[in-house]
Amino acid sequence: MAWDQDMINWASDQPDEILFGWRFAGTSQSSFDTLTTSLVSTPSDHNSKTENLPSPTIPFASQTLIQSLRPQPSSRFYCPSGQLRSPIMPFKRYVEVGRVALVNYGKDYGNLVVIVDVIDQNRALVDSPDMVRTQMNFKRLSLTDITIDIKRVPKKKTLIAAMEAADVKNKWENSSWGRKLIVQKRRASLNDFDRFKLMLAKIKRAGAVRQELAKLKKQSAA
Repeated sequence: MAWDQDMINWASDQPDEILFGWRFAGTSQSSFDTLTTSLVSTPSDHNSKTENLPSPTIPFASQTLIQSLRPQPSSRFYCPSGQLRSPIMPFKRYVEVGRVALVNYGKDYGNLVVIVDVIDQNRALVDSPDMVRTQMNFKRLSLTDITIDIKRVPKKKTLIAAMEAADVKNKWENSSWGRKLIVQKRRASLNDFDRFKLMLAKIKRAGAVRQELAKLKKQSAA
């Protein structure tokens, strides 16, 4: 669709609301791009009558509106420069042979197990040094970041050696997740007298902190 100078001048004088409604009134994208280019560029007619006239431009607010009306690609890999950016894979814990998982439900709650085989989309075969190899639903497993190098359905001796070589126990106990569970188990095992001693220790620590804070305030004021 060709645009003459009269139509371009008419579009440049219209408010943003009219351009907004006109864009969604059935105008094709190619026609809209042609008009946009004509509005922000200098006329190609070099006639003496129009040579000294100012070039028809559209206000900055209208330019911003036009840019916002352009359909943007729906792909999450699109960036304004027009180049494709590499996809970001934030999730790194996959169900795989050798993945260490934490049992979150049932009689084995809180135990670390290793996935030795995948049965189907809902179940996996798990094993650990202190339990009998059994199948378990994925809903009862919380995957960790720890993996070991084993083959499918290894022998118990091979599994234990691989876990010791990967230092699974120390890695788990040093992780924030593992430390949090250790503290929870320790607090759950306290009796009334232990909780009373813990309360007194917290009161004593809070008093020491207040004394040091008062000293610092006094030094800063002096």
